[in-house]
Amino acid sequence: MKLKIMVIFSIMFLVMSSVLGAATLQLEDVTLTDANGQASMPINLEGSPTNIDGSGAAFTIIYDANLVLDSVESDFFDTFAAQFQAADTPQPYSTSVDGYDQPLVVNDNTDANMAMIAAARATATNSTNQLFRLKFSLKNGVTEGTFPVSIKPTTLDNEAAGYLVPEDIPILVGSDPTKPYTSNDAYPVIIDNAKNKDDGMSLYANIGNVILQGGIDSDNDGLTDSKEIEIGTNPNNPDTDGDGLNDSEDPDPLDPFSDVQATPTVMDAGGTVLIAGVSAVDGDVIVAYVDGDLLCGKAKYGEIADGRYLVHIYGDDTSTNGIKEGAVNGDIVTFKVFSKTDWTLYDLSIVAGSGSNSWQNGDQREINLETASSQKIPLISGWNLISFGVNKCFYTGEEPTVSMIDGIEYESVSGMKDVLMSIDGQYDIVRGFDSTGAKTFNPANAWFSDMKYMAVGYGYWIKVKDTANFDNDGYIYLEINGALASSSANISLSNGWNLVGYIGTTVKYTGTIPDVAFPTGIVTELVGSLKDDIFDSITDNYSIVRGFDKTGAKTFNPANAWFSDMKYVGPGYGYWIKVNDNVTDVNLQW
Repeated sequence: MKLKIMVIFSIMFLVMSSVLGAATLQLEDVTLTDANGQASMPINLEGSPTNIDGSGAAFTIIYDANLVLDSVESDFFDTFAAQFQAADTPQPYSTSVDGYDQPLVVNDNTDANMAMIAAARATATNSTNQLFRLKFSLKNGVTEGTFPVSIKPTTLDNEAAGYLVPEDIPILVGSDPTKPYTSNDAYPVIIDNAKNKDDGMSLYANIGNVILQGGIDSDNDGLTDSKEIEIGTNPNNPDTDGDGLNDSEDPDPLDPFSDVQATPTVMDAGGTVLIAGVSAVDGDVIVAYVDGDLLCGKAKYGEIADGRYLVHIYGDDTSTNGIKEGAVNGDIVTFKVFSKTDWTLYDLSIVAGSGSNSWQNGDQREINLETASSQKIPLISGWNLISFGVNKCFYTGEEPTVSMIDGIEYESVSGMKDVLMSIDGQYDIVRGFDSTGAKTFNPANAWFSDMKYMAVGYGYWIKVKDTANFDNDGYIYLEINGALASSSANISLSNGWNLVGYIGTTVKYTGTIPDVAFPTGIVTELVGSLKDDIFDSITDNYSIVRGFDKTGAKTFNPANAWFSDMKYVGPGYGYWIKVNDNVTDVNLQW
């Protein structure tokens, strides 16, 4: 008989060569259906004896590299201090060994995917054969598989404890139930047949497995969840791209669009795409339409160059009479993107400063795109002098020929009522003005309506009904969808009166911050004067500026401060500017 003290785990065992019959440490298989779940693997003592009555356990577990050992649990082991006290044994290492007052000591080496486990003796009243529970989770990115866990003897190398060279200690469990559990001769059962295969000892401890099922098909589309994660489809939607085809039957389940008919005429568009301010990812599908729903171009983002798209936008085949397969010169092209990141189809707006989206055969244009946003312009009861900052010209019929800011996006609509749909039924009349004269839109009388477009850079009078659905602050909101125009855009002005719109998100003011409503997302800037800091781009070329808000009319006369009560300019408002007759090439930049 040889006495050894296991210093690492603070356990003292008396090891005898006799055993009480075959016994096995049995690790049970555990199945997970969720990669984010936790597996609880029991370690049971099977065979003879099955009564855990005294003594303790010591062994090492080896686990798969895809597993993380979260914890080791047990329901009944005493602390090591209680074990030594029951055996009336000195405690020479009680002040230096971590976990001495705990029932379990676990030394987990995550780099080697192994953990040494030691447990103190059990109380005499426990009879369960479940020694431990190993709690495992899976590392990030694991989708399916079988991950083994095994037990081997603990290797000790500690001269003070009597281990002069690395030596495997037997796997020790249980005790002789015929002996008092407080006696030193309550010898543990040895489970380690590698030591002596002919001594009648038990079989080796078996191997258990953590099994992550890859065969689960949450949306019943014929693809397992793990396969859908691998290819990028939605495991909870049988038709990820919404094209009517089951993901398992769809030749490209991340492309909801039909094929484009190639024709001899083509315009190329290329550039970047931002989705909610973040670059589209390679593989997102970019498409181009004319006439609202005629698909005439399709390409995958990053297909030609990282971080860019290039789409061929095909024209009409003139050899097929009566059939329009693509665009014709002057058609307005609109764009969409299907994002494989969130499986969503987005409308795209043209970034200010890009090339025109008016189709011309043979052209190649840099057209940068971004997901459409919106601007909400607060309106009060009665007359409002407003403008919108969204980079669009909404028109009906022919594309307008009057001056527009560079890079504006043209969008065909059935009428001005479409543009004003957010306040439908709540206004009486809209008036505009451009280089051709006054324009009117009366939603109740088409005979008195000659307004054919509404565009950024222009101002508009809107008369709101007294019976409109005002909020608690007394406003209704005109909502215009699309990306905002660049605040550096130039607005071309004609001789005489111009009704212009404000471009940008900055409220520029003198004195105190104006107490009026603006669209959301504005910033404020205190300036020295309107003449030098706001209208400096048209210095000496204008004679007067007029505005209007909830407090009434406002005037700025650069030559006479006594006739000036305008203190600010800002988004959502329109302004009359009178340009001198003897000047040309006057461009306002807000």
